[in-house]
Amino acid sequence: MSRALRLVRDRHEPADLAHAALAGLRQIRSTIGREVGYGAMRQLDDWLRECIRERSRRRFGGKAPRRTPQPALPARAGPGAVRSSTIVCDAVHTCFLLNALSPGDALLLPAAERLLDALCEGAGGPPAWPTLSDALGAEAGEIGYEPRQPEGLFRVQ
Repeated sequence: MSRALRLVRDRHEPADLAHAALAGLRQIRSTIGREVGYGAMRQLDDWLRECIRERSRRRFGGKAPRRTPQPALPARAGPGAVRSSTIVCDAVHTCFLLNALSPGDALLLPAAERLLDALCEGAGGPPAWPTLSDALGAEAGEIGYEPRQPEGLFRVQ
């Protein structure tokens, strides 16, 4: 995972890095939800929320102010977003394959943490949890595991 993120970091814009890291986190979350279940997916969400909170504390020297100004996720992908997302998602597939051969989740959680670090780097800091939650498709009560289709495409009537 580190090598894939380094490749994206060296060759693409920060917005592309953020979009690629978000694609990787989305893939991890959806696969866990599909293969392990909703409870495991929510445990991952809780873990990500705590990681975001910890990064916010570190950013402000151990004390997060009441109203923490948190950067938004990049709204537009750069020109290399598709390529960078493909590189990162391929690395996520490799992590899943290797994780199946190791005890517990010895490779998956460190990979998710590296993706979260890359997302924070590309976004200019840790995003607010509601923003990240929406981007991951983790709205309250949502059980769908696949990323949503853009409005107007493949509409069933």
